[in-house]
Amino acid sequence: MRRVLDLVYKDFVIEFRNRESLVIVFGLSVLLAILVSFGVGSAYLDPDEKQRIFPTLLWMIFVFSASLSIVRSMRSEEKSDALTGLRLTGISANCVYASKLILGLAVGMFGHIACSILLAGLLDQSLVPVVFEFCVLSLLVIMGYVAIGVTLSGFSLSSKLSAMLLPLTLIPLLFPLLFAAIEISMQLLLDGKLDYGSSWFVLLLVFDIVYLLLGLNLYSFAIGWE
Repeated sequence: MRRVLDLVYKDFVIEFRNRESLVIVFGLSVLLAILVSFGVGSAYLDPDEKQRIFPTLLWMIFVFSASLSIVRSMRSEEKSDALTGLRLTGISANCVYASKLILGLAVGMFGHIACSILLAGLLDQSLVPVVFEFCVLSLLVIMGYVAIGVTLSGFSLSSKLSAMLLPLTLIPLLFPLLFAAIEISMQLLLDGKLDYGSSWFVLLLVFDIVYLLLGLNLYSFAIGWE
């Protein structure tokens, strides 16, 4: 546990020093939120139609911006050859995976919350009554995304086309999480509460667990520490 905390501290120090992932996630999320809001505004949609498309727009923006963020973070690891240095210290691959998971979760939540607030304001959608439930949903979706994203980014490091290969392999695997997030978000906006027993919520939990287990068991192979 101590090693994981040390790695998390190291990753956060590096991230706040260069702020590459934060800038990418925050900047793209804000720009895309403004862009799609102008598109929705020019379509003269009524409030009910805006409410129906809000979850889809929100989660599509997240997938796009977060995918580029993971690509950039792993490229920086490759350039500095940081993984080789960590391996020489004798630290386990699972500790590295856990630290990347925590950092990705923090960066992803930061960008997603900023985008949610901005997009909700631009499209006249209120998240205040369901802010706790929405944060729980966002945390679960982003956890599943980061769990599989970190694993796949490790495999893509050995490819010269990693910047293209990672999104192509990652996005299809995100479909279950994306569909669940859209359906649950829509139900949350309509009912004002999160149905923890719904099939979509169960599906979200199942894929979170599956992707976490895959990451814990495959990350050492992904980064060549087998």
